[in-house]
Amino acid sequence: MKEWTELVNRAQSGDLEAFGGLVRQFQDMAVGYAYSILEDFDLAEDAAQEAFIGCFTELRQLREPAAFPSWFRRIVFTQCNRLTRGKRVPIVSLEAAEHLVSDTHDPAQAVERRQLRERVHEAVHALPEDERAVTTLCYINGYSQAEVGGFLEIPVTTVKNRLHSARAKLREGMMEMVEDTLRVNAPGEAFTSKIKGRIERLEWVQRWLTGLGCIEGCLNYLGYKHTEGWVAGASGNAFAMRIHKELCPAGIIAWAPPVQLGRNLGYETELIAPQMDDVTEQQRMVWRAAEESLRKGMPCIGFAMEAWQSYLIYGYDDGGYYYLPVMEGDGHFSKTKMGVDVPCVITLVRKIEPVDVRKTVRDALDFAVRYSTSPEETAPGWGGDVEDFQAGIPAYDLWIKVLSEEGVNAHGNGFNAQTFAELRRLAVRFLETASCRLKVATREFEQAIGHYRAVAENLKTVADLFPMPADPDYVKDRDRCRRAIEVLSAAKEAEMSGLKALEQIIREL
Repeated sequence: MKEWTELVNRAQSGDLEAFGGLVRQFQDMAVGYAYSILEDFDLAEDAAQEAFIGCFTELRQLREPAAFPSWFRRIVFTQCNRLTRGKRVPIVSLEAAEHLVSDTHDPAQAVERRQLRERVHEAVHALPEDERAVTTLCYINGYSQAEVGGFLEIPVTTVKNRLHSARAKLREGMMEMVEDTLRVNAPGEAFTSKIKGRIERLEWVQRWLTGLGCIEGCLNYLGYKHTEGWVAGASGNAFAMRIHKELCPAGIIAWAPPVQLGRNLGYETELIAPQMDDVTEQQRMVWRAAEESLRKGMPCIGFAMEAWQSYLIYGYDDGGYYYLPVMEGDGHFSKTKMGVDVPCVITLVRKIEPVDVRKTVRDALDFAVRYSTSPEETAPGWGGDVEDFQAGIPAYDLWIKVLSEEGVNAHGNGFNAQTFAELRRLAVRFLETASCRLKVATREFEQAIGHYRAVAENLKTVADLFPMPADPDYVKDRDRCRRAIEVLSAAKEAEMSGLKALEQIIREL
């Protein structure tokens, strides 16, 4: 095994190639050690894979790169313990395993040898635990006794003694079978590619509504291949319209769709937002939840780490969180700032089983209709007093009212225009995909798609009138504002017609 300290140093700085080098060097050792505990190569690969993901998450906490092997072994053990918790692993006695050894090595008896090889696992797991670990590590990929000792944190003499004892118990014939079986089941290059692929998939998707972009990034990371429209529509975001009385971006930023819609897509979220006077205890609770989630290879979403937006958290060290920057942040946020400089909140994202397409579509459209007609039920959020916001169709009226007055918030107006134009564009994509997946190209679907396309086009016109970054002179231009009001009114009318078409689709579904 090559020197790993340089690879650790580079990987701690976010070098994925260096981390890939660590995976290649230690993947056989990780799988072999996990196999010695779990008795199953498939489970061992699962445990090793999750251990490497956890390793990437926690690597910046390792102060001494030279201690990487033993530090990583403890992560593998934790993953094995998680898989076996509550389960009893069957153990075969050495006496029962001795009769498995065949004294013949005649190639003509290949079938018998293949059957015997399958039963080698039972013989290995009949060894005492300490001898079992040494045996698997020494023979899965020819690791030296010094390397095995470093990984297990035991002297080389102890490795030699345990290996000698295991050989004596297995006898020569079985020992040859053990070596052959372990090497055949060692992970290959595909294992490294799988680990790197999972890490590289954790990427924020650029959206005006960063919370939606974070959800898309999480779903990509979790292995889903949803289209952008499907995620936005099925989650409810594509049909949102929530406006603050001052056009503050908090209107939509400080809102989240019903959790059930996310479950339909195959994920669930848990908001960790402890409410208490003790800020230190708040930070501890949020930190513990994030750490546990990241250890399991599940990303988290933080808020306001460089601006009043959502951010994907992918790792941590003793001082704080590592996140994917949206603008110009450095990617590290001190945990001591939570509850002091920004809200002490974090959102956990977990993978669950998605529901069928019909229910996903029906629930999303039902939400869109209820949201626009009963905003008091479906539009709660935070970021100010409830009476400061309007949602659904009434939100258009509030937006129009604010634009007709003096002193419009230039940044907020531009942000809302860009955000809702993008969301309605995604709503069109969702409806097109829903019609295709349900194989129901009905007149009502065609009408709904046409109406929401008109909404999207009108909102895009508003966005073009107030491009970002915002120019304060634009909202002072009354002719420009009057044009925006006309277009917003047209968008409102188109959306009302679209909602009627959605109601008809819901009845048909």
